[in-house]
Amino acid sequence: MLTTMQAGYTNHYAGANTLNVPSQFFISKELNRINYLINHKIPIVMNNESSATYLIYVLSFLGTIIFFYISFISADSWIINLKHQSVLKNIPYFFKDEIIGKIGINFILVFSSVLLSIIGAYVFAGIKHNFVTLNYPVNFYFTHALTIPLWSYCLVFLAYISGLVIFVTSLSMFLNQITKNIYLTIFIEGSIYALLFLPKDILKWLVFLPSPYLDLTNLFNGDLASNLHLTNVNFLTGYLVLLIWSLILIYGFKYLGERKG
Repeated sequence: MLTTMQAGYTNHYAGANTLNVPSQFFISKELNRINYLINHKIPIVMNNESSATYLIYVLSFLGTIIFFYISFISADSWIINLKHQSVLKNIPYFFKDEIIGKIGINFILVFSSVLLSIIGAYVFAGIKHNFVTLNYPVNFYFTHALTIPLWSYCLVFLAYISGLVIFVTSLSMFLNQITKNIYLTIFIEGSIYALLFLPKDILKWLVFLPSPYLDLTNLFNGDLASNLHLTNVNFLTGYLVLLIWSLILIYGFKYLGERKG
């Protein structure tokens, strides 16, 4: 059926303007997934509560909200230092060490909770329903729609989170230095995320900003690239953009701190 639906795009579904048909990109992703299951002789699981399919659902949910979770954890990264400057007045410290330390702490907090969520979701769903191989396919996007095994998706997910932790922690420390307020820091970070909801004609001009790459789910499954009609928008592009902005923010934070110090 999917093949037939895809073939309909050859004539742009002429004479069927009222027909509700999924996008060609969606159909191609589903075909990739079905072909992967057939080629690797993996039974199709229709139950979304099995271990693999439930984990895919959890990762999709985490990919959408993980930015806010990291923002909440890192929002006061530098506020404590600002509020207790008198205690540290005669104690020499280097901004580089402070930055590395804050990123390291947030890295441990985020990774421990995400790993527990991933492992817990897989084991809980497996015990309650049934275990499905971690080779189960997940839709993924690089320069085109493809399919990768679930265990590979988990590794890419965790790797990308490392860049996100570096970026959000750097952003929080920079905003702390400017606003000296936790809630204003969170509000500004939320506003940066909100740019994702701009019309796609505007959003495609913001691909050099961090905003388009803060929703992991839409970035990984290719919906972002498809909506913006930009084939080079993928997880590597996002990771690179986040790291570049992290360096800019770290330099800005260090400059402001040394000037005030």
